[in-house]
Amino acid sequence: MNRVLAFIAVIFLIALPLVGESNSFLDPLPGEFVFYRDYSWKAPTWTGFLRYDDSTYAGMLITPSTGTNVSILFRGETSSGAFVLTGQKIISKITNDDVPAVNYLMKLIADMHSWKAVANTKGIPLDNPERSSLLPSQVSTTCEASMFGGEVQLIHAAEIPVFALLSLHSPDGKPQMVLERSGMIQDGKDADFFAFNPRAGAKESKTFTLKANSAAKEILGEDVRFSLDDQWIAVAENIFFLDDTAMLVVDTLDVVSIGIPEDSLPVFLVRYFSSSTRYIWASPEKTRVSGSGKRFRIDNVFYDAESGFRNYDIKLCIPESNKKSVCIVSMTVGETAYQENRAYFDAILSSVKK
Repeated sequence: MNRVLAFIAVIFLIALPLVGESNSFLDPLPGEFVFYRDYSWKAPTWTGFLRYDDSTYAGMLITPSTGTNVSILFRGETSSGAFVLTGQKIISKITNDDVPAVNYLMKLIADMHSWKAVANTKGIPLDNPERSSLLPSQVSTTCEASMFGGEVQLIHAAEIPVFALLSLHSPDGKPQMVLERSGMIQDGKDADFFAFNPRAGAKESKTFTLKANSAAKEILGEDVRFSLDDQWIAVAENIFFLDDTAMLVVDTLDVVSIGIPEDSLPVFLVRYFSSSTRYIWASPEKTRVSGSGKRFRIDNVFYDAESGFRNYDIKLCIPESNKKSVCIVSMTVGETAYQENRAYFDAILSSVKK
């Protein structure tokens, strides 16, 4: 729990440049990666891509049951949305049985670029009532893809890194590729990408029993005030612990220094507050965004690969009226404790006032 809490607490302090690729999709950044559960293979398979820069990528395909584990470095040039390979290097040990996986990755990386370019210009916006209006609409496209048996439907979403691809389905709705993990490696830590392991089943996290009649008091910090009862312990001016069950952190994000365009703020924050690392994985299907431009929250469930526990993470985001900074109130709770005491934890966030 402590490592997960520390990761989530500091991730929003990372300053990264943002360069707009289009009106819909954010430009992918160095070190971003995606992994998909790839149903186009008979045995359970996962396919991933890591972006080093505009011309350099890594691709990986792993099928645990057969021992297939193929990794390739790609170099290429992009023109009008098309990615033309100029070189590739297989960096994993392979056998003749792995040749189909090699050919598949070489074709797929070019297709990923083309699909994104088409989605960006010709994608049909989807009406998804569960999707926040703060985010650009997901878009749908169709194309012929022989690797997936013919016509497929693709869903792209602005908050997904690298290629913005969320899922790929057959016309009958059968999934062919579905996003399982996305994030960013630290500089020089590409081994974290190549060390990918499929998500295992989570353990049940510990329960938490609230004390009856705990006295609440108003806390002032980082230009906000909120209410906490006496079960919480302050370990710094802006950091509070509830036993080893939950942590609350209040901080400010400088929007100007990072270079986030005002109209891209929610989608930018969703991307980075939903980011996975080698050992801490967000579940894309659990990400939720709610609220308005003046006050919104981003909910995620993170899986700790080493402990096997899940933690519920909430980022309450309150942009300053001058649009130059955002107050971030971050709460991380063991998932079981949160689900059993949702009203209690949500009330704390509701008490936050500027």
